[in-house]
Amino acid sequence: MDRVDPRAGFADIHSHVLWGIDDGAEEKEACFRMLREAAKDGISLIVCTPHIEPGVTPFDENAFLAAYHESLALISRENLPLRLLPGNEILYTEHTLRFLQEGRIHPLGDTRAVLVEFFPGESESRISEAVRRIGTTGYRPILAHTERYMRLSRISQIRALKEAGAEIQINARTLLRKQPLLRRSYFNSLFEEDLVDYVSTDTHDMPGRETCMTEAYDFICDRYGRSRADALCRDNALELLGVSDFNN
Repeated sequence: MDRVDPRAGFADIHSHVLWGIDDGAEEKEACFRMLREAAKDGISLIVCTPHIEPGVTPFDENAFLAAYHESLALISRENLPLRLLPGNEILYTEHTLRFLQEGRIHPLGDTRAVLVEFFPGESESRISEAVRRIGTTGYRPILAHTERYMRLSRISQIRALKEAGAEIQINARTLLRKQPLLRRSYFNSLFEEDLVDYVSTDTHDMPGRETCMTEAYDFICDRYGRSRADALCRDNALELLGVSDFNN
């Protein structure tokens, strides 16, 4: 894939910008404000990923599609430099594989990649098993906000998950928070060993969860170099989604 101009913007594969579906935007006005803020923050592509909890909580597909298409209409009406794609953030449950096979979950855009989350205290063995099982269905598992899982505190565990077929997404705002020394060392190792695949916003309409991709990009540039920042904040996501630029 041809690399796009570094000034072209960021690609965000984890966002709760759509309203009335999960704990993201509550109302249309909040969604529209978040879209405008994303554009100001330099984001040019967003995969909308409302939570889905297979077999636990019903997912309102009609509400999802209505919010998605109204958001597309706003972007067109205001000529915002944004592209939206559909997706889900999937809680891994005993029903997840069946839902995937039945086409009841949105992968990321027009791909076989799926953004999967677990409860914070989930065991390493269950996460590893889920990664392997999802892979057997022909889907490509991406671990959402990997830094949150308390039992994945060793770099060797992340290496093993990558070897099992997982890709690693971490949240932009996590990088900007002050961390204890050991935690900062953990993040340094993640980046130095090139174990992170995507930095995304996981934005919600609440204090402390706003979009901050420009700040995260600058943080990565300063510590790990511009090529790493380009890859994590844009290029890897574009390659994943099969997008050569933000318009096609």
